[in-house]
Amino acid sequence: MRIAVPASGLAATVLLGSLCLGQERPLGDVARETRARTAAKAVRVLTNEDASLRPVTATDDPLTVLEQAADALLRDTSHRCVKVISGNLARGGPSVAMIEVAGVERFRMTRERFQPSYWRSETILISGDVYQKEGPSRWMKQSGAESLWYQGNRSTLLMLPEPASFGDAMEGLKLVGPEVHAGAQTFHYRSETRDGSMNRTLDIWVGSQDSLPRETDLSTYYTRSRSGMRETTSCTFDPTIKVEAPK
Repeated sequence: MRIAVPASGLAATVLLGSLCLGQERPLGDVARETRARTAAKAVRVLTNEDASLRPVTATDDPLTVLEQAADALLRDTSHRCVKVISGNLARGGPSVAMIEVAGVERFRMTRERFQPSYWRSETILISGDVYQKEGPSRWMKQSGAESLWYQGNRSTLLMLPEPASFGDAMEGLKLVGPEVHAGAQTFHYRSETRDGSMNRTLDIWVGSQDSLPRETDLSTYYTRSRSGMRETTSCTFDPTIKVEAPK
């Protein structure tokens, strides 16, 4: 798999707050450094020789693989991730969040909730400008403070398969084996918790040739209350994704 990114690459890192392994930096700083290093906006194709798209082996430590996957996703500039939350413990009922990344400072996020009533919001960030829209209302350009929040908390918006996201669900994470998942060669990792009151399973698929995350699936079921929740995030990598300012 090959993904086009700016020739200089991206300085790591900045998406879901403090979940980026303590490495997050304001997106604006990253962009300024990138522009300073790259006078011409040449584009090249990353290969497996690039550090950000390193291959995974069956002997790699699972937690290290997830750290690499989080870093690779942050560096990538053309992907779409969709997160679905369902179950009777989901606050506000089932919900769907989608983020599309089409550049260093160019992304769109859509959030939908279906109960108790349908609700939808959209956010677009382009080079430090933030636009928001809720329901049928018109697009609104946000204040400077709002814009800075989105730039500095890009990590809170992306859906990363890294340890801080799942807490104790990461305990005992082991390699299941190589699998073809969603048309990609991946390694499948799983963690299972069974303590009499709770059943929890975490499945993660990471590209074996590029370290890019393909899917995470976290299911939790409480046997006594017969309640539970499932969170599934699927990512696809598409260099044709475009994000434009609203008209």
